[in-house]
Amino acid sequence: MDRTINCKHCGVEHTYEVLNFGRGASSKRVYCGSKCRQKAHYVRNSLKINTKSAEWRNNNPERERVHKLKSKCKRLGIRFDITEEDLCIPDVCPVLGFKMINLPYSTGRHQGYSPYAPSVDRMDPNLGYVRGNVRVISSRANLLKSDATVEELELVLADLKELRKE
Repeated sequence: MDRTINCKHCGVEHTYEVLNFGRGASSKRVYCGSKCRQKAHYVRNSLKINTKSAEWRNNNPERERVHKLKSKCKRLGIRFDITEEDLCIPDVCPVLGFKMINLPYSTGRHQGYSPYAPSVDRMDPNLGYVRGNVRVISSRANLLKSDATVEELELVLADLKELRKE
């Protein structure tokens, strides 16, 4: 016997065969497929799922960074072969010398830039994220050196020294 039912999640009408055994268990099916069931589960449990994910990320900062970098490299076609053992997050920024703060992971609109947060730096940008070419420095230091040449940085330094004299 065939029966049609509207999916409670997506609203689409679907036809399925009603099986006549065990107290009509199949008649309780109100979702059209696994995607709708997954979405419904996520809606019911989103706070619990997000809290658990953020907790894991806060307890595994190196692993979380490797995971994000791997995804970024795959999307952009950049070479990648590092593991979490290749990333050692220091307490002090090796470039600027201030204490780095490994901020708790946040989701949604609370994500943002912090100059004191650790950031993975490629020493030679042409090589990609490969062993021996990465180090962890502060986000501020990584931003400062992101696309400036040595000559440009020397000009900025000379200008700052000139301004300090006045």
